Amino acid sequence: MLSQSSDGTKGKIQGELAEAVGFEPTVGFHPRSVSNRVLSASQPRFRRVLFNGAGQAGQEGKDGAVCKNPCVVARLAQDGRTIAVAGVAMQQGLMDWLRKPYGLVTSCALCTGIVVGTIDDLRHWAIAKASAVFQTAVTAQQACVDQYLDSRPETTEGPYLIIMTDLVNDEDQTQTRSLDQNLRTLYGQDVDGAIQLEAVPCTIYPTAGNAADRYEGAKQTALDIATWTKADVVIWGEVVGSGLKINLSMTHPRDSANREYMVQDNTLDANFGEDIGALIAVKMLTLAEMKPQDHGTYVVPRMTRVITLTAPLVNALPDQMSAYDRCRLFLSFGLALQIVGLQSGDADMLKKAVAALQTALDLYPDDAPAYDWAFTQNALGVALVQLAEREGGIELLEAAAAAFKLALIVRTKADEPADWATTKNNLGNVLARLAEHQNSADLFQDAVTAYSEALTELSQSKQPLDWARTQNNLGNALTSLAELQDSPDLLHKAIAAHTEALKERRRDLVPLDWANSQSNLGIALRALGKRQEGTAAFDQARLAYTSALQERRRDLVPLDWAMTTYNLALLDVSYFQKTHQTAWLNTAREQTMQARAVFEEIGATVYVAAADGLLSSIETAAAP
Repeated sequence: MLSQSSDGTKGKIQGELAEAVGFEPTVGFHPRSVSNRVLSASQPRFRRVLFNGAGQAGQEGKDGAVCKNPCVVARLAQDGRTIAVAGVAMQQGLMDWLRKPYGLVTSCALCTGIVVGTIDDLRHWAIAKASAVFQTAVTAQQACVDQYLDSRPETTEGPYLIIMTDLVNDEDQTQTRSLDQNLRTLYGQDVDGAIQLEAVPCTIYPTAGNAADRYEGAKQTALDIATWTKADVVIWGEVVGSGLKINLSMTHPRDSANREYMVQDNTLDANFGEDIGALIAVKMLTLAEMKPQDHGTYVVPRMTRVITLTAPLVNALPDQMSAYDRCRLFLSFGLALQIVGLQSGDADMLKKAVAALQTALDLYPDDAPAYDWAFTQNALGVALVQLAEREGGIELLEAAAAAFKLALIVRTKADEPADWATTKNNLGNVLARLAEHQNSADLFQDAVTAYSEALTELSQSKQPLDWARTQNNLGNALTSLAELQDSPDLLHKAIAAHTEALKERRRDLVPLDWANSQSNLGIALRALGKRQEGTAAFDQARLAYTSALQERRRDLVPLDWAMTTYNLALLDVSYFQKTHQTAWLNTAREQTMQARAVFEEIGATVYVAAADGLLSSIETAAAP
């Protein structure tokens, strides 16, 4: 750290730099928005400009060392003269950049300010020096944006936010107001609505310079605004020709879309509403779609946000949204409801998910991509299976099987092998549930075949989590088939399948999937233990169940918690049958009652009936 300079040194340096760089300091500059953009100094040519000045300053510093970073020159400098030399050496390079994109200029201004301000008592003066460069080099457009960003409170992620900037070449703001009016006509002004609109009283599109540079510069500024405000879309552009055309760009975190719209009687043509609707639909679908790793994690908060954003729109679909985008909106809504229903155990959520997904299919236009239609059919089938698990009923399972078979018309093994395998896996789940209802070894064998076929197209190296999910399901089907056929060999195969699944279903990556496989492994081990001497397999099953409960928390995934607790009760009954110790029945009774309370609370009527049956068996076994 440099020692503090005297007032005389300060005045001398101020004079030298004012003379060298050619301006006087100003006041009132807030450097936050500039300092956020210092990374733009990584541009090769600009770095050379700064390094040359820093090097000259460093050579006159301690022991003639050369500094390659202008922002740490002060660590080498011994007096104010060295700092002044740095400023003078940068002068020519700085002036050369005054007409370049503002990010480079402000970085240069800021680094120059840091160089001349590293002596403690000159720091504020240096910021003012940087301010003078900023105000000289940066257009009023960017100064306006920075003032807006500085004054606007930082926001957290909330409703879908569309930010509108002023259009250039629109001096009386006629078309800017038209843009605002059209958006508010489409989405209203409800402060609690899913779509929020915000106007920025600034233009961000330069009116002079190379067309490509103008566009890229404005796009970057739009991305900066989106980042700071958490906006989903930032709209910017210009009025073209006579004023009846508006060339708009809609920038979102992934890309920018550009299109020209006509204005008649202050109304933009229908393409505008369709394009905005498409952006909204894509955003909702991006939030709602589950990546493979998401299936093993708790995502209810994210999906709840999708439901909150989407519900007002599906209840009052914007007129200008295309049929295809309406489908995608209902698809997003259905996917989010399905996941919340699955993880929370809420059967009503699953019913709403089925209704939303069916509506999406009903709305699908003939010219929509067939793949998206098949994706929706597959999603509907999954929701129907999950609902059937909670409410029972073969009708739901048969409807799910029909949905999967329709999806497989498009998702063929030749054209879409991975998606074909996913749907085959899902069809196997339906067959396994139907086999449970009918106590059918043949249907369980059909499920085993479906899973095995899926595994021919799923690779542990390429699709590890999908591969592991199918191994897990294969293990479940083998366990059920082994129970019907009283086959220890099949149980060993089931245990092997679950062990394979756990190679990829790791707790640190997909904790809920890990817990699912642990619980299913416990079921297979208990079944094996009933056919062996001693309780060694039971002990392993208990370890698997208790491991599962580390992630299957009652407050997060109540149905999963209750199912594993119920399985622990079954295990304790099996211990009693082996040891004839009545203490096992006491713990089994307590666990069954705890599980039943949750089943009843979330409306899982099938499991309530199962718990009642187990309680009756326990009381019978406990009777003298």
